[in-house]
Amino acid sequence: MNTPAFHLAAKTAVITGGASGIGLAIARRFAAHGAAIEILDLQPTGLETAVRELCNGGYRANGESCDVADPASVDAAFARLLARHERVHILVNNAGIAHVGNALNTTPEDFARIQRVNVNGVAHCTQAALRHMTTQGGGVILNLASTVSQMAITDRFAYATSKGRGARHDLLDRQGFPRAWHPLQCHHARPHPHPFRGWLYRQELSGPRGRDVRETLQGPTHRPHGHAR
Repeated sequence: MNTPAFHLAAKTAVITGGASGIGLAIARRFAAHGAAIEILDLQPTGLETAVRELCNGGYRANGESCDVADPASVDAAFARLLARHERVHILVNNAGIAHVGNALNTTPEDFARIQRVNVNGVAHCTQAALRHMTTQGGGVILNLASTVSQMAITDRFAYATSKGRGARHDLLDRQGFPRAWHPLQCHHARPHPHPFRGWLYRQELSGPRGRDVRETLQGPTHRPHGHAR
């Protein structure tokens, strides 16, 4: 009998931008391993379709319309989902938008729009989750980064800078992630164009001192470091 790589029974996972793409793929995988899924997304049609798909598959799923760039919208979404669940065990900061433009032709408005979603959105959702995780005994936060933050790709000026700042540990650890005594884990995944390789930046915060570990993910047989607390 095959042993599951991980189990998430009795866990609640909040996934931003989970109505399509990587976010929906994460929602499907987490649901298949037992988690109750809460999708936050700005697209109502896609949100409804994603939730219906998961529920029709026999999984537990709900969705909330949410603009991660708006802290009031984030707080309201978390209030509604917490009315359905006792705890939030996992937050996946996946929501993000892209822009085609280089350093010369990207307008200030476009640059600011990307930062509001890809950087501020991570902060807003992280803060909303931490208000509960720091009092409920722990949790896991997964931030989706991108290889474009460390490699040259034409016409991705605003997007590359947002992924370099918004999803690495700098935004959380070096600017106020509460380290002391909370059994919290913060993971940073950077998808790679190669289907069997990517990077995971992991920071485990479980006391007054934390540690950084960088590991290579090797294919679909990779087993995560542990279960959500």
